[in-house]
Amino acid sequence: MLWASSQSGMCIGVENGTQDDEASVVQSGIETQTHCSWEHEKWAFVSGYGSDGSWHKIVNRNSGKCLDTYQGGTNLAAEIVQNTCTDSGGSQLWHVTYDSTNNGWMYYRYIENQKSGYCVDNRSDNTDELALWQAICHESALAQLFRLRGA
Repeated sequence: MLWASSQSGMCIGVENGTQDDEASVVQSGIETQTHCSWEHEKWAFVSGYGSDGSWHKIVNRNSGKCLDTYQGGTNLAAEIVQNTCTDSGGSQLWHVTYDSTNNGWMYYRYIENQKSGYCVDNRSDNTDELALWQAICHESALAQLFRLRGA
């Protein structure tokens, strides 16, 4: 899947395309949303996790690593990173809430972490290479609205 911020229009990928654990997940790109063509900007949303099967592991295509919070953190503003996929106690499990579809993109209002209960957020900032963090889930927060499209 291609993943982009609705607010900034930038692609979501791993900083510098690295395959390292604890590497920051960032928004980047001048080409924005229509391309997201680098391998580190492509993700698999793997469903079927959690007691009801509605949770996902979000896996980076380039590294094979899972979306996580820094050191499994549950604190507000913990940075979003990639880590080796494990049984993480919920820090690598995400619930995505569908919002709408437009122009081939599926819009998701929240990408919520199971362990912390917070949502992926771009800090309401349009800065290139800005690391994402987790914030209180808020229905009207544009910083928490993301687009997904098949790669």
